[in-house]
Amino acid sequence: MKYFIQILFISLGYSTFSASNLKINSIKNQNDSVSIFRHFDKIKSLVQIWNTSINEKKLSTLNNLYADTVQYYVKKISPQACIKSKETWLTSNPNYKQKVQDLLIYYKEDVSNIITVEFEKIYTDKSTKTVTALLEFKLVNNSWKLFKETDIQSEVASVKKITPYSLQNKKYKFTREYWMDTRNTGLAHDMVPYKFYLDFKINKIITGTFSRYSGMLRSWMDYTITKGSIQNGILELNLNYQGTAPQKMRFKIINEKSIMCIDGDDELLGKILSH
Repeated sequence: MKYFIQILFISLGYSTFSASNLKINSIKNQNDSVSIFRHFDKIKSLVQIWNTSINEKKLSTLNNLYADTVQYYVKKISPQACIKSKETWLTSNPNYKQKVQDLLIYYKEDVSNIITVEFEKIYTDKSTKTVTALLEFKLVNNSWKLFKETDIQSEVASVKKITPYSLQNKKYKFTREYWMDTRNTGLAHDMVPYKFYLDFKINKIITGTFSRYSGMLRSWMDYTITKGSIQNGILELNLNYQGTAPQKMRFKIINEKSIMCIDGDDELLGKILSH
């Protein structure tokens, strides 16, 4: 993947953390000894099934993979319609192949019955291209079902089309938090939390900070907002970190409670921060 995600490590007293016995909070009828990693490993196997089914053009395998409704890029459709769309595409593009690379698996603690898989999808037809793809799985009756299939570029393009929305003059704190499987990195504990804070006040000018913490590196990075503006539903911020070259980030304002990064930070691109 083109970037290495920054992580927020929060634990009582900043002590050593191991997630080997961490449970997904919203799994109600599971034995307490069930490890979160059992679910992560199951998701990995489902991604492999998804990828193999497409490459081998055995799409009937996907019937048991999808949820009752699938957000397929910008549309919500039935699993049958989703599979039909793939069949049509593969018939028109018989040489199509794809490869899954740099898999990241994570879940948000407040909606922990959903696991997100983010990866580089390298696909070949007449030429080879790469996109950052997203698959989201939801636990339904103790079975993981694929309910969202898209990519970062499509997420950004879709949200840019939303009717422009502005923010009132007051304080805001937008955050994004999740836990990620890091067993294969060799650099951290089994799983670490990531957190991003965008804390600012709108008055005559926009002032505040943007903070991120790396659980692998265990170090904060606090950026000062040196300049900000809102135009046509876009929050644009100039950020400075300890005198380094200024960084510019742009967020699409979805509503009073949600914004999406649409430019300026590969780690947050296409991701929603909530207030």
